[in-house]
Amino acid sequence: MGKLWKVKRTPTSNHDGKTAPAANDGVKHIIMGKPCGIAPPFGQNRVCKEAFACGQHSCESERDEATEAFCEDKSNKENSSNLQCSICSPIPLTLNVPPLICMFRGEQDVYGWWRKSSSKKVLGYLKDCMQSLAQQCLLAVQAQKTTTLRVLSLSDGSMNNSTLVPTSVLLSHAFASLGIDALPPGLERVKILGADMNNPWFQCDQSQTQSSSLPPWVELKHVHLDNEKNFKPQLYNSGQIQQLPKFDVILMRQGLCYCKDHSFECLPPEKLELAGIQGEDSSDGPSGTYVLEPVLRNGRPSYRRGKFVLHWRPPCYDWIVVEDTPPHFVWANVVNDRGSPALAQTPWYVWDGKDYAINERVSCEVTGPKPWKRPPHACKCCGGISLHAAAMQSFMGRVAAVLDENQPKAFALLQGGHYQGTRHEVEEFELELERAAERFNSTNSRIIATILRKQKKEDGTTFGSCCINGLMLSPNFA
Repeated sequence: MGKLWKVKRTPTSNHDGKTAPAANDGVKHIIMGKPCGIAPPFGQNRVCKEAFACGQHSCESERDEATEAFCEDKSNKENSSNLQCSICSPIPLTLNVPPLICMFRGEQDVYGWWRKSSSKKVLGYLKDCMQSLAQQCLLAVQAQKTTTLRVLSLSDGSMNNSTLVPTSVLLSHAFASLGIDALPPGLERVKILGADMNNPWFQCDQSQTQSSSLPPWVELKHVHLDNEKNFKPQLYNSGQIQQLPKFDVILMRQGLCYCKDHSFECLPPEKLELAGIQGEDSSDGPSGTYVLEPVLRNGRPSYRRGKFVLHWRPPCYDWIVVEDTPPHFVWANVVNDRGSPALAQTPWYVWDGKDYAINERVSCEVTGPKPWKRPPHACKCCGGISLHAAAMQSFMGRVAAVLDENQPKAFALLQGGHYQGTRHEVEEFELELERAAERFNSTNSRIIATILRKQKKEDGTTFGSCCINGLMLSPNFA
């Protein structure tokens, strides 16, 4: 192939307010088609391509995988049952594992957020998540002499972004909405430091950046911080280290994820192997090897296997398997805005003779080398850290250096998220994180790393390809 493929994408806003490809990460979409009165191969009414359009199906609103898991099992009230931890790092007795609602990674867009005086408006649909996170932070202060809760928010979001509300601002309003009565006995103040690479170098108080009516016992400051450099010198230069030498809580809600889809920037794979979609008999189904077509369809690669075509459908943000002859029966689809269907990590919907239903057995794999694949050391997470063991271990060390190991309930919560890639690539990222935690624990006696795994469903699988919710650091009193 001697030409450069130009792939169209739907732009959205990323963490820093820049343009990024849209993604329906970890979203369950219910696709409901209407029969066209056409006799199908199964002897049941099927849905043609025209009927299977956006106007004739319903989709659930987009939700984070963690919230999906939380809603699937509302009966789990105990922290220890909400998240599972890796074998290499058992849960310390002093560690309060956060409930799943805390792990929701949604973002809040409020234009002119710094002018808003209503915590309800600033928090929006994230109110329950952020209030739960604030309550989790309060558990970190147990010493009777502690009068101030000290919180550091990494990859916080830029204070200069006009619409995307930084995590530190959300957390401040969560504390404000809970009220001072929520503070444990002896605690008088909450100090939150929002740290982000895109913040200005000079120190900024909350009063300088936001005219909202936060209570006087909530103090918010913003600071420039590079996650790839030692934190202490940076905080010292900003004037913060003298006031907050250590933190009771360190959070990173956004950043320990890998959202960049490199398949938009390279030649598409020549062949894809689609499996798990059965036809009327073993010889006429859509499953099998699909070969790249010479021209794009709807701005993205298209693949063919006889009369079956696998291509992108822009109106519904999905990849579909369709018969390329009238009346264009749709056999299956996956709702995921990716440059290749092999990167889709949400379940496929397959026609079962009566309706479109989730089929976990469907897979779409690349035959041969993956053009977009990069080694872990060449992949940086959204927080700027390379996703290989050595770099993540070093980052964990920088976080541990400013976590107060003398506070028994202190913790750092570094949330995971979406990891772009095929299932095998995601498993490789997870293995690197496992190695980083093992190495960190073998060289650090005062702080211990605990990997938080996603809750498993009844069939033993997890939601999406990634099985990790994040990483926690806590004092080791063993």
